[in-house]
Amino acid sequence: MMGQNLTHIFFHSLILYPELAFGKEDICKGFDDWMMTASEYKKILESLYRRGYVLVKQKEWLDGNVVLPKEKKPLVISFDDVNYYRYMQGYGFAKNMFVDEDGVIKNEVVRPDGTVEVSEEGDAVPILERFIQAHPDFSHEGARGILAVTGYEGILGFPFTDGEEDAEENREKARVAAERLKAIGYEFACHSFTHNSIWFKVQDPPYEKVVYDTDKWKRLIEPVVGKTDCYISPFGFCWENEDPRYRYIIESGFCVFCPVGATKVIRYPDHVVVPRYNIDGFSLKHKRFLMGERFFCPEIVTDEKRIIKNDSGKTTYELATEHTAEALVAYATYCLKKKTVYMFGALMEPITEEVLERVTSRYPKQYPPERVEELRSYIGTDCYGADCSGLIKSFYWGGINVENYDEGTDWNSAKLLYCSAKSGSIKTLPELPGICLYMKGHVGIYVGNGKVIQSTRSEKFGDGVVMADLEQQEWTKWFMCPLVKYPELPKREVENTTKKAVTQKKKGKAIFQKVKKVKKIGTVTKQVKRCAKTVSAFTGKPVVSEMMNLVRQVYKNQVPMEVELTRRILEAKGKAEQLLTEELYYAIGAKINKERYLRILTDKNCFMARMSNLIKREYLDFSNASDEQVIAFCKRQKGFIVKDSWLSGGRGIQVYRELPEDTALRELINQWRRSKREFLLEELLVPHKTLAAVFPDSLCTVRIHTLLCGKEARVVLNSSIRFGRKGTLIDLCENSYTLYLEEDGTVLSGGAMNKFSMELEQKHKDTGAEFSKVSIPYWNECCALVKEAAKHVPEVPFVAWDVAITEAGVDLIEGNFLSGNILPQQLFMVMTGRSNGLRPVMDELLQKVSESCEEV
Repeated sequence: MMGQNLTHIFFHSLILYPELAFGKEDICKGFDDWMMTASEYKKILESLYRRGYVLVKQKEWLDGNVVLPKEKKPLVISFDDVNYYRYMQGYGFAKNMFVDEDGVIKNEVVRPDGTVEVSEEGDAVPILERFIQAHPDFSHEGARGILAVTGYEGILGFPFTDGEEDAEENREKARVAAERLKAIGYEFACHSFTHNSIWFKVQDPPYEKVVYDTDKWKRLIEPVVGKTDCYISPFGFCWENEDPRYRYIIESGFCVFCPVGATKVIRYPDHVVVPRYNIDGFSLKHKRFLMGERFFCPEIVTDEKRIIKNDSGKTTYELATEHTAEALVAYATYCLKKKTVYMFGALMEPITEEVLERVTSRYPKQYPPERVEELRSYIGTDCYGADCSGLIKSFYWGGINVENYDEGTDWNSAKLLYCSAKSGSIKTLPELPGICLYMKGHVGIYVGNGKVIQSTRSEKFGDGVVMADLEQQEWTKWFMCPLVKYPELPKREVENTTKKAVTQKKKGKAIFQKVKKVKKIGTVTKQVKRCAKTVSAFTGKPVVSEMMNLVRQVYKNQVPMEVELTRRILEAKGKAEQLLTEELYYAIGAKINKERYLRILTDKNCFMARMSNLIKREYLDFSNASDEQVIAFCKRQKGFIVKDSWLSGGRGIQVYRELPEDTALRELINQWRRSKREFLLEELLVPHKTLAAVFPDSLCTVRIHTLLCGKEARVVLNSSIRFGRKGTLIDLCENSYTLYLEEDGTVLSGGAMNKFSMELEQKHKDTGAEFSKVSIPYWNECCALVKEAAKHVPEVPFVAWDVAITEAGVDLIEGNFLSGNILPQQLFMVMTGRSNGLRPVMDELLQKVSESCEEV
């Protein structure tokens, strides 16, 4: 049994008296962020059990010595700082933990009145023990949890490391308690000796400090708890594998290293990295939907006594339980990233045989046999099903993995509209993200800026939870969703504002259309004139007049200009049958690639996770990282970029070539948090010196198409490399250059094509570099990389890859569902004397791929 599917979660000490922990002192903010109450913890254990999790011993699972039933999911629980520090006393926590002579785990607990009681439910460990006794199948072969202890003030609530008078007596108490806990099945882990924020939280302590800390733990704590091979990192840090500090920890005998994060298990020759999920108040506030999908429903779990307010003035309980318009948008955006299909009657839930049986038996007319078989193919693929109203209902019933279904509010789209307190014509739609939109038989969620998220199944938008433009559909009404709280605006103000906005929108749209028409025709006219000399020389005929007539024909018939120009040129050479048109290119792509898998490439976080073993640069998922992790990441880089995980074409990229000052960096992070967008942080790559000589200010990338033929990936079409222009951050700017390549990576003669003018230019206008002298380093490595990448996304057989070339080698940037740019490339090939278009190449390969892709 492999360890890649292992889930490891962790808790801190439990809050027994919320009225003490959730006070007004500054220290209480930490309790609210990092601790759970006993009530919350018990509900979480129940939820984990219902969802099929089973406790396993981490090392045994990693070694492949654990076999579970197919429906069960392996789980490791660890408990951090099982030391019961003095600073926590008086705030509603246990004082220590021990095991009595009968083998019962107990705590001494300080009550609000100051008296001390002995409790069998005084913290997470004894509560877990009682839960296992009631549910023995929650533990596989006696597995329990991992106790992560530091050396600060001793362990288990018995201080003996700081010169205490009763140090020897406490050390013996701690040793006896540790022995009895291990006899029951609990394990111990090193959590550093000092847990020093100055050393570890900034992730940059001197080597000597790490040696001192590690050696001190082994010298003072290991004799008490026994040897352990597990190191649970303080503050969740993780250094590079080659870092001497990290190597010292691993080579000190810790072959299982546990940081914090949502990445997969990573195996090295001498150790394994097992990331952990933090289950705490921070997750309740900021990772609500992730918790709901994987572990528990926050609405059910959250203790209503959580009263510590966040920066916006809302309490934790409100954030976790109130159904606000803001939260609805966040939930819809979260679902947008999941792998989904439209299922009538489904409630944004994983597709299983039970779910399929439920919806098909209830709505047989909606499920013909072929659709049932198609949906059955998604079972076990981490795919979710939802219909349009089910997406909304799952939100107010607790999110993914609905746990608080209410038959009384199980309403379809029409009933949702009918039960709404406020609604209106779509013409009066207020700019209020979270408003719901209605058309007959369908409902969507308006998320602002003219965008709508909905669950649908159509040729135009795809299958599942998708985003579309507001004006692309015939919505008839807007309404405030029942059970969702919206900000109140005076009715008159809403009406006046809306009326004014609609009037301005109509006027602005009319003006924009005029400007757009004039600008578009003017631009094309310039392009045609610039191309005229080249085409005239090629055909031997003056063609300016003919081209201008063609422009009028193009706009009259809405035919893309490049199609007609290229076709005319190829016909002049008798090569029309070799033309691979844009229409044919996209038709082939639509047949081979299924649109429901689009997110594998367009969701950059999803893409990076899928390609993690091929990507060399360091990256960080901002939304799942703490501020300290972000700061540490930035400090490790010579430069870094920040980009939206969903925007494409290089839009929205922020480049930081130097590290901002601490204050400025924290303000940037706050801005990113407030934007509520999904960001990805990446190490800034520097182009290879031979490419930087052409243009150094942007990362020039190689574009290579691959087609997956069975298990073999083939490089298809002709490849190209792009160079940016002055004042741009990316190589795909409006007037960038595209230099086309032969199959062996050599440059096609004739120059680079200006994306804006469609002219061939011999030199880069900003640097004067000659395009004919460009050579592509690491070409074979580029091809090998994209072929391997293609095998990682078998769901998308036809991909256009972007590859960066640096001094160190090649790195995968992204994959594109369909890239276009086919006609200009063929125009270039013919104009520069290349004999063939791309149609014969694709015909040959499609013949080979037809066996594995019957629809092509």
